Amino acid sequence: MVGAFSSRQAGNGGTLPPRPVCKHFVRAGRCQYAEACFFAHPEGRDVEAARRAERRREAPNQKVANRGEGRRNHVKNDSRVSVLRRWLLDQFGLEHLRSRRGVLDVAGGKGELAWELVNLNGVPACVLEPRPARRCSKAAGAEPERWPGPGRASGSTSRTRRSRPRPPPRRAPRPPSPPSPAPRTRTEARPPGPEPAEPGSADEEAGDGLEVTSPLEAVELLRECSTVVALHPDQAAEPAVALALALGKAFAVVPCCVYAASFPRRRLRDGAQVRTYEDLLNYLQGFHPRIRRADLDFEGKHTVLYMTPEDVLDL
Repeated sequence: MVGAFSSRQAGNGGTLPPRPVCKHFVRAGRCQYAEACFFAHPEGRDVEAARRAERRREAPNQKVANRGEGRRNHVKNDSRVSVLRRWLLDQFGLEHLRSRRGVLDVAGGKGELAWELVNLNGVPACVLEPRPARRCSKAAGAEPERWPGPGRASGSTSRTRRSRPRPPPRRAPRPPSPPSPAPRTRTEARPPGPEPAEPGSADEEAGDGLEVTSPLEAVELLRECSTVVALHPDQAAEPAVALALALGKAFAVVPCCVYAASFPRRRLRDGAQVRTYEDLLNYLQGFHPRIRRADLDFEGKHTVLYMTPEDVLDL
């Protein structure tokens, strides 16, 4: 490109076109080539870049136009699991989350939230997920002891086996399950504590990261959880809220898609059909007058509907 511009001399029947703007200077406010850069460094553009950088430091998850004019933004919500986990700790408290059988993660996908709760905070977690198990990307290639924080699990999450320390905890064979259909759920991971118990002991059934096939055990996990949590659970947002209210449990649900065509009978108090995201939030919040609403610090659908342990004391 340099040769193409330099070959067109003004004395040979043409004029030099203006130099193109250096995209690195415009984007970051600096260029490693400085004055030696072939491209132009317009005056004042570095100040604009510095202001953008300052705004991003102040609000790192704020939505910005990052794909150009007229194009859909890339939503920066890779940290949504960690943001929700920290919010749960601040809002509900570590003692409450660790109580009973721990957190029930509805439609937990790969189990990333459960993996973080167990390995970073020692909170037992159970993933309720209808789809086949997939490896948690956070656990792939990383053992629990590599993660910081006071909670280092002595067992895996409900989604991953690689996160278990070696040797894995032994487990006694289960008795045959009744033939009646049961929801596909997952056992809660073991919180930090002593080494795994011997097979057949009372403590051995505390959780091993394997699927629950017994209907009785599945019902116990649902009834004895401390908190119902759902992060972008798709069609399971309404059932998650209804389950928490029916069991009298504290909950935190972050709805995402509306699925108006899948739920045409959803109606607001004025009789209008639930079609938009705001409609869905109002519809779910109308299940109980104590349901609160808050915004989490990540892009995309980040509104959480919740009830604290104090809110559900007399349900």
